[in-house]
Amino acid sequence: MRRASLTLALCLLLLPVVGLADTIDFSTSGLGIGGTITVQGGTITGVGIKIGGVEGMSTPSNAGPVFPVTGGTLNFTGSAMAFQMLGGYGYYSFSLGTLSITGGVSAAGVANNTTLMNYVPPTGSVIVLATTPTGIWNVMPGGPDTKDSNLLTFFGEPSGGDWEFGGNVSTFAGPSCAIHNTCGSSGFRLTAAGSTDIQDTPITPEPLITPEPVTSSLLGLGVFALLGLGRRRR
Repeated sequence: MRRASLTLALCLLLLPVVGLADTIDFSTSGLGIGGTITVQGGTITGVGIKIGGVEGMSTPSNAGPVFPVTGGTLNFTGSAMAFQMLGGYGYYSFSLGTLSITGGVSAAGVANNTTLMNYVPPTGSVIVLATTPTGIWNVMPGGPDTKDSNLLTFFGEPSGGDWEFGGNVSTFAGPSCAIHNTCGSSGFRLTAAGSTDIQDTPITPEPLITPEPVTSSLLGLGVFALLGLGRRRR
C-alpha cells in the first residue's frame, strides 16, 4: 500500500502541464428555430440552419463574450447513407461532402455573406443523424476546416492554421417512419432546427508549458523527499 502511494505521488509530480486548447464556438445564440434537414436517396442536406453568435474560448484575444453573427447560416451535404437500430435509436451515417458557415461579424470587421468556416474534405469524415423514440433528432458532423483570416486575427489566432470541428444540430420535428428508416424513396424532412453548436479547435496540440527553474527544483526536492521517506519506512 505504501509503495503504491509513493508511486502515485511520484507520477503526479512528474505529470506534464498542458495548456487548454483554443476553441472558436459557433451557435444559434438565441436566434430561434430555422432551416431544414432533408434525407432522400441516400443523401442528407442541411440548408439555412441559423447561426447567431461566435465565441472564443481560451483564445489569445477577445475570449469570453458571444459576438453577434449577422445573417449567419450553416449548410451541409452528405452521401452514401448507412442505417442501423441500436437500443431503440435509429442511426443514419453519411460521408460528409460539404459544410460551411457564412455570415458577418461586425466586431471582427468581417463583412456580411463571408464564409466564416469551410469544411476541407478528407477521407473518413462523417455526419451521424441520430433519432430517439421521443422524436428528438441530433445531427453530429465532424472534420477539418479552414476559417476566415479576419476572424482568426480577431481571436488572436494565426492565419491559415489547421482546425478541426465537431458539433450538434438538434431538431424536434420529424416523421415517425424515419425512426426505423421506413419512409421509402420519398425520404423525409426535418424542420425547425432549434439548437446548433459547432466547436472548432486547432489540430496542432498546444505546446507544453515548461516549468520555471524554481518550479523544477521544487519538483526535484519533492521526488527526493518521497524516496527518502520510502527508504526510512522499510
